[in-house]
Amino acid sequence: MKKKYYVSLKSITILLMLGSLGFLIYAFFSTSCLSKQITIAEGVLSASIIGVTAIIAVNTYLHSRKVENAKALLEIRKILSSDENMAIHKFIGEHKEKDYEAQEESEEFYKFWSENKYRIYDYLGTLELINILIDSNVITVENFQSQFGYRLRNITKYKELINKIEKQQSNYQGWNDLIKLMKLANPQYKH
Repeated sequence: MKKKYYVSLKSITILLMLGSLGFLIYAFFSTSCLSKQITIAEGVLSASIIGVTAIIAVNTYLHSRKVENAKALLEIRKILSSDENMAIHKFIGEHKEKDYEAQEESEEFYKFWSENKYRIYDYLGTLELINILIDSNVITVENFQSQFGYRLRNITKYKELINKIEKQQSNYQGWNDLIKLMKLANPQYKH
């Protein structure tokens, strides 16, 4: 059975860069360079090698950013798909846009919050991390909107949960990232 060897674009880029560097060192220390008699062909060749290497390096960087973006999105999706997070997501989805006229929490929300407080914090904290990933340019705003925006829009439409978050904002500065993300997901959300 034959072994298959794979060469990555990154490996090729590194080899080309090392080759270019080696060529430049050779050209610098060769007698023709020291006597300032580098030929046009040598100059064109070294410039071409450097140019091709730069293009490949930029393409490799852009490709790695796309891979990093995809990995981050998949990891967030896995976390948010856990049974606990799905139960919270489902509850929020079922209770968004209910007309709560009273300023006090409903008995149903109080029970939900009491039984799931730390799981809710974990769910919201995971969503909060998305803002950090956007600010760090790990994921794009467009990918956030298409993959997770609806989750934040549901939260912004659940008045009791919003009231709870806003009341606790001064105690936990991390909510600022969540609130920033909710504004991004739902421009109608006013805080």
